[in-house]
Amino acid sequence: RAVQWSPDGRSLAGHQVGSAGVEQPGLYIHSLEDGSFKQVAKSVGGHDFVWLPDGRRMVIRDVSGNIQMLDTATGVTKELVHIGHELIGFGGLSVSADGKSVYFVRDSAEADIWLLQLDDPPESLTR
Repeated sequence: RAVQWSPDGRSLAGHQVGSAGVEQPGLYIHSLEDGSFKQVAKSVGGHDFVWLPDGRRMVIRDVSGNIQMLDTATGVTKELVHIGHELIGFGGLSVSADGKSVYFVRDSAEADIWLLQLDDPPESLTR
């Protein structure tokens, strides 16, 4: 089960586990300041989510294969790119230190490592 600290260290993001030990759908944020749990996304695929350095936004991959920007305060998402719903060949998300780029691995005929500038279409880094 994946859990990620927020950049400011005040929250944890992850999937909630029910009483039977089964993950509940969606992505939750647990505030370490007040102990609250808040669902911020309903359909995150696998453990594909990563915080941006601002501590408010995250990049997530939903179960439909969309990579989205999520505002954790409002729950509003913005689709960045659709990559497909198959988990095979998808290697997760990683954000650059400045928060302007997202990298992911996607096995395809075109490339393996992809760069997604958060304001531009994805770009292949390998051919």
